[in-house]
Amino acid sequence: MRKRLAKGSGYCCRKIGLGRALPRGTGIGFAIDDRKSVAPRGIALVAIGVTVSVSKGGIVTIERMDIVHDQGHAIINPEAADRQIRGMMAWSLGPVFNQEITFRNAAVEQTNYHDYAPVRMADFPKNIDIHYIKTNRWISGIGEEVVPLVAPAILNAILTRRRANASVRSRLSKHDLSWA
Repeated sequence: MRKRLAKGSGYCCRKIGLGRALPRGTGIGFAIDDRKSVAPRGIALVAIGVTVSVSKGGIVTIERMDIVHDQGHAIINPEAADRQIRGMMAWSLGPVFNQEITFRNAAVEQTNYHDYAPVRMADFPKNIDIHYIKTNRWISGIGEEVVPLVAPAILNAILTRRRANASVRSRLSKHDLSWA
């Protein structure tokens, strides 16, 4: 397992340029997961590196997202795999930026898209690169493993940019990320 984590994290860190000097207001975040294999199949290793910029007014822009995904023995249909990974990445952006489900008197307050806004193209990364690493194991599915990693990678990049010991625990629209 350690070999897979080292391979995935090293590859991702090289792609995003971790450790390089960044302009003010820019940060790099990283998240990795290697779900335990379920015999005889497993879920794939995934690493995500994100470069974000935050304007002085607090507007977050995802400049770049590199996704490293375990391909297992082989990917039968690379185009379908890319689409699945991009779709799962898009789905997981909603809660990061503006989606929230709240309850009042044991009932959900949001009723439709007017108060539960879907993610917009402006929220998408300007550049998305998907990379595959070959491993000698079976994987069961592709793309779903991206979902739990997008938010931590983005929030790590924001906190790195802020160089703060702070915590962001809800959608970004509830936080003042402006800086001078």
